[in-house]
Amino acid sequence: LFKRSYMYNFLLVLYLCWYSVSSSSTTNITLGIPPNELNALRSLYETTGGINGTWINSYGWGNWSSNNQCSWYGITCNTSTPSSSSSTFESNVVKIYMNENQLHGQLPGANLSLLSKLDHFDLGLNTLTGTLPIELCQIGST
Repeated sequence: LFKRSYMYNFLLVLYLCWYSVSSSSTTNITLGIPPNELNALRSLYETTGGINGTWINSYGWGNWSSNNQCSWYGITCNTSTPSSSSSTFESNVVKIYMNENQLHGQLPGANLSLLSKLDHFDLGLNTLTGTLPIELCQIGST
């Protein structure tokens, strides 16, 4: 009787552990931004020295396959909304704050307008060169 009870309890615990793991993996929520906004962030990173390692803080940047862009340094996103997949939520970049982060070079033009929900863009006290891209005027109009 003891061995049967022990085996039953062992199987019950094993099942509960398996159920717990499988349940948590099916309810895993992925957060991310739309691909066009990711391309805009990539352009900013590549043209302002992030790719060369000159930024003071580049936490998260350069990991293009991750889905947690909203936790990257200097990035703030709006509230997530469900996408076509039930476990994936999309947010939009609403703020970029890279003040005093040793960004240098010229701002990328074409891709910045893809940040359609951006309402705050602070790159002050860096060493950016060139003119402001006209595409900055198009943010929010796409």
